[in-house]
Amino acid sequence: MALGLQRDIVSALNRGVALEGPSGTTNRSAGDTSFYWAVETNWYPYTTTDTANTHVQNNFSLFMHTAAVNSSPIFTQPNGAVATPQSLTMGMAYGFAYDEDPVHASSSAGNQPTVPSKFDPSPAGTVTVPITVGPSTRT
Repeated sequence: MALGLQRDIVSALNRGVALEGPSGTTNRSAGDTSFYWAVETNWYPYTTTDTANTHVQNNFSLFMHTAAVNSSPIFTQPNGAVATPQSLTMGMAYGFAYDEDPVHASSSAGNQPTVPSKFDPSPAGTVTVPITVGPSTRT
């Protein structure tokens, strides 16, 4: 249970929903914090130029989920993609540990698009590349 709480708190801090809502208050009642944290349309409420000391979110993760070139997203968008409070459409990317899906167990947060960065199964034509990690034999 402690590890599950740790995972949820880490996710909420990265997504900018742990400490307060965009209105400046938690805008939540006791017992519904994890529900609020799990709703994708609450994630990343601050712009990358918002420098208030109380605003915590992972801007790298925000970039990974919302980056676009000429208004074309650089990452695949899931069916039913949703937007952040900044009106940036969420794509499937991996910006921090545990950044797979909105909720890790059933909840009343409802059906939301999944945002994993990997495909199960792998798309047709995918090539496997072996990578070996170890000491270098070059001098």
